[in-house]
Amino acid sequence: MNKKSYIVVLFLMIAFACKKEDRILNKLKGTWTVSEYNRKSTGVVNSFPSSKNTFEFIYSKNAYTSSLKGVYKVDYFDANIADVIDTFKYELKKEELSITKVQKSVNVSFLRQRFKLDEYKNNNLTLTRIDTSDYYIKATK
Repeated sequence: MNKKSYIVVLFLMIAFACKKEDRILNKLKGTWTVSEYNRKSTGVVNSFPSSKNTFEFIYSKNAYTSSLKGVYKVDYFDANIADVIDTFKYELKKEELSITKVQKSVNVSFLRQRFKLDEYKNNNLTLTRIDTSDYYIKATK
């Protein structure tokens, strides 16, 4: 392989790697309904009789360099209870999602974490905490 070919191949590999975040974000964009989660204070929760919990990942043209926006919402079925709507910012680096800023303080400890995207295809999403695999969130589109 000559020097020019080597440089072209190297450039294409770098460009392809930078676009991975864009491809992941394209699959993430939209609203996901939480079907199960596990956290220290509650253990595994997979039944939501009084509310619907959702994540919405808002699309951006360049996932690799942008601080992206999302919305976490708890929609209570009881009209007397005010819904919780938290906006958040996050970053994608390969298959890791870091929530960097949560607008309200209600869900900061739950949301402001680094998660590994264990599954994000076929309308299923699993976010597993980086620091421990015991804490996760599962959602469906």
